[in-house]
Amino acid sequence: MRRELGRDAKVLAFTSLVAALACGKPSTPAVQEPQSAQQPATPATTSKQEPPPAEAIEATEKPTGTPAVAPPYTADAIREATRPGRTYVFRLSHIGKAPQTKTVTFVDATDAAATMMTTFKNASGKTTSTHTLVLFWQSLEEQVTFPTDGTKFSETTVTTPAGSFEVYLYTVTKREGGDQVVARYYFAKDLPGLPVKTTFERNGKEDASELLVRYVPGN
Repeated sequence: MRRELGRDAKVLAFTSLVAALACGKPSTPAVQEPQSAQQPATPATTSKQEPPPAEAIEATEKPTGTPAVAPPYTADAIREATRPGRTYVFRLSHIGKAPQTKTVTFVDATDAAATMMTTFKNASGKTTSTHTLVLFWQSLEEQVTFPTDGTKFSETTVTTPAGSFEVYLYTVTKREGGDQVVARYYFAKDLPGLPVKTTFERNGKEDASELLVRYVPGN
């Protein structure tokens, strides 16, 4: 599948979002309301399409667009895999900070959009923040779409406390000031949705990570 995005900021939105969450400083985004029944969101036309092998990934771009690699899942695949109650529990680690727990629960899932509640807890189990976000399925696909510049695609196996997974691995390298930052996103092939593992390196040293410790498929 090929995906085009209009601006670098959009294709890197997911990278910035996960980085903020891993650091334990989540922002509270504005709720995006789904379209009305008279103007439903337009779903992707391809369901459960897997990305091609690394050597076959290509990019296309509009005159003002940014070329992007094929995402791990389509909007339709994420929607079909999601039911109310679907829950991810992650352990967040950051150099120099106490570990945290992040729980993401899909509290509602309609044909047009998903309602996601994210809760952070500190090492003692105390809730430190909670926020709710409504996103169109297409937006979820776009958040796992990365620019071709600096992105490498591969396939591997990863083991987390929640189990072992065959994954699509996206390695994204960029510059932040004078630092080189490498983010690695591990998406389980059979769990369309959030990555089961994410790591961040700064100048060759691991800076932060997010690891799936529990998964509930939903009702």
